[in-house]
Amino acid sequence: MSLSKDDAKAVAKALGVPDRQSSGGLPPAPSRGGIPSRTGTGTSIPSGGGGMSFSKLTEQSREYYPAAATPAYTADGLFAITAKPIKSVKCLTDGNDVVTLEFKQP
Repeated sequence: MSLSKDDAKAVAKALGVPDRQSSGGLPPAPSRGGIPSRTGTGTSIPSGGGGMSFSKLTEQSREYYPAAATPAYTADGLFAITAKPIKSVKCLTDGNDVVTLEFKQP
């Protein structure tokens, strides 16, 4: 059963639903002024130290987890890559500082 357009309007009027065509829509948004230009309004935060210099790293050694190599599959499951999980990598910087990268056990 389907209603004609006139029947639907009569039902909507009986239910107190306002006619869409007679509503004025939303009022226009109030206009706002522009944002004034500013220069240098931020506050700088002093460096907290730590970190390292950005120099070239040369890998010296790797350490692996004792677990057996686990396969990693591609999304479609057609290929599998088997690799032993890396525990840590020791590197040497240009300034002869030792940097150790430690990885979580998978």
